[in-house]
Amino acid sequence: MSSFINLFLPVGLKSDRKSREDKKVECPIESEIKLFSEVQRVEFEDKLVFRIYNPTDREITGKIKLGFDIHKVYSGKLDESYREELPYNNGVEIELKPKEIKTIIFEVL
Repeated sequence: MSSFINLFLPVGLKSDRKSREDKKVECPIESEIKLFSEVQRVEFEDKLVFRIYNPTDREITGKIKLGFDIHKVYSGKLDESYREELPYNNGVEIELKPKEIKTIIFEVL
């Protein structure tokens, strides 16, 4: 995996549950090729949902790094239900098969 930064997305995220104020965060995705991605905040919850698409005909790897505290990370389904918990060690490693779409759900502190 190279250190090519795929994208930076400003995402509104509640800074804490009491104030309900939004703060902007940058969400880089490192990958060997350009991936298509969407990031959305789940309404009324401190969660971010990443949808990542591999447009190539080969398997690729990448890493999502966030600049704030993460509670848990999950592999999810398109309906945003959870599949399995993923390890977060200064980012989450992702692998995508050719033409695959993955949903990654971050629960933030």
